[in-house]
This record gives sequence, structure tokens and C-alpha cells, in this order.
Amino acid sequence: MNILITGSRGFVGGRLSSFLMKKGFKVTKLSRYKKKGFNKIDWKSDKQIAKVCRGQDIIINCLGVDINHANDYKKAHLVNSFLPNKLLSIADDQGVKYFIFLSTYHVYDLSEKQINENSKVKQTNNYNKSKIKGERNLLDYKKKTKLIIIRPCNLFGRPIYQNKNCWGLLINELSKKLALNEKITIRAKSNEYRAYSSIESFSNFILALLRKKKTIKFKNNNFITNYTSNFNLRITDVIQILFKIFKKEKKQIKIFTKKLKNIPYKKVYLSLNQKKISSKIDKFFYKELNDLRKYLLSNKKT
Repeated sequence: MNILITGSRGFVGGRLSSFLMKKGFKVTKLSRYKKKGFNKIDWKSDKQIAKVCRGQDIIINCLGVDINHANDYKKAHLVNSFLPNKLLSIADDQGVKYFIFLSTYHVYDLSEKQINENSKVKQTNNYNKSKIKGERNLLDYKKKTKLIIIRPCNLFGRPIYQNKNCWGLLINELSKKLALNEKITIRAKSNEYRAYSSIESFSNFILALLRKKKTIKFKNNNFITNYTSNFNLRITDVIQILFKIFKKEKKQIKIFTKKLKNIPYKKVYLSLNQKKISSKIDKFFYKELNDLRKYLLSNKKT
């Protein structure tokens, strides 16, 4: 099975590429720059895009501008919306069978009591606006290629390549500060629950999806699934776990607000479709945290 992965030097794309290659898949990794082991791509060239799509069975689009770098809407729209749509149209012409688009749980109204794939999406910022636009463009495109949209929630873990963006993720950021013995300031107004998942577990989810893709019930060649975890934690829960992993004392943390408002437990982010692919709990959660710790302690200048 031939798989093309965009954004393969990024946090998710890097880990996913490495994982699938170890599982025996033939993976083509794209980069805008000339790097060993990567295919250099000029996104303005339809011919170059067609060439790398030719002979591929599956494309996994990990290319994206994250929430912390989406101030420039034109750039966010280009990367999160325009380029994926352009890639799908060319991939469809080249006979690619499946196109997997990594979206985000941020497309939803996160103030809702409970969220699943039937929940309405809501534009609230440049980031989710660009992702929602990207999803709609792909869903509306009449195609033979089967489209799978995945909306993951709060992934964390060690990167494969040097990647500044991944340190904006909550668990990654807190872990880095603990590794560097830096003071931690929490500016959140509420101690709310969020679903956190290791990138290793997410990679295994993608593997299960690839193996079970023929059993998925597509509608108009489209399928949308959330990706979540059974690790629903408050910010204070995350901090306590990390203190144990890094063997740190609580005096290192500073709560910016006078008191975090505690939110009653509720499993906010759910999936109606994830079980159809894989229903396993994130058994890699603590292993990922320990791997992240080892990575940070051996790369303190990261």
C-alpha cells in the first residue's frame, strides 16, 4: 500500500510517517525544502503535485497552520483550506483511492455540553474558520476518491524532527518547562476537562483505519469521525500527573488567576464513529509521557 503524507516534517506528520514506515507501508514524505528522505514539492506546480500523487493509494494530509499561528487568515486559509482542496482535486484525477484530512475538534462550539460528529460547527477564530472552510471545500467536491475527515483532540508527545510548533500544545509545553526547571504559569479561567491523547495512540488509530477502510460506510464518498481518548483530565489533573513523571515539587507552579473555577466532570468530546474503527483505550498515554520526558531531558535546548 502506497501512502503519501503531506506535512511530514511536522509534529503529527513526522510521527505518523515514521510509525507507518515501521509497519511496512511504502510512505512518500513531502517537504517544501530539499531534505534527505523527502520529496521536495512546489505547491504552485500542478505538474509536481500530479507526479507525487501518481501511483499512490492513500494521501494523508497533515499539512496545516495550527491555532497558535493562525493570526494571518490568508496564510491559514491557504494551508488549511485551499491547498488540501487543490491536492484532492489532483489526487482524484490521478486515481488515488482515499484522501485523509486531519482537521480539529476546534471546529465545534466548545461551550456545548456534549460534542459528537452530529454537533454543529461554529466559526470563532481564524484557525477554526480556515479548517471549517477546508472541510466544506473537500466535502462539496464531487469526486471518486473517498474522503475521510478526522477531528482529533489534544494530541501530545515527542516530535521526530525539531519542531517549534509542537511546544504550544499544553502537555508538551508544561513538560518542557518542567524539564528546563522553569516556573509554570497557568492563565486559564476554569479548571475544565479535556480529552488528551498520545500521538502513539493516534498513530495506532490511523493504522486501524487503514486496515478497516473497506468496512467504513461512506456517504457520497465522505466519512467524518472525531478522535478522542478516555483520558479526560482537568488542567490540575494534568499538572499532578506531570509532577510525578518529572519528579518535581508543586512549588514550581504558579496559578495566575486567584482560583481556577472547577467544572463538574463531564465527557464533553465524544465520537459516534471511532468505535467502528478502533475502541481501545489510550494504552500508550503514560509511555508517551515518559518518552517525552526522556526526549526533553536529552534535548534541553529544544
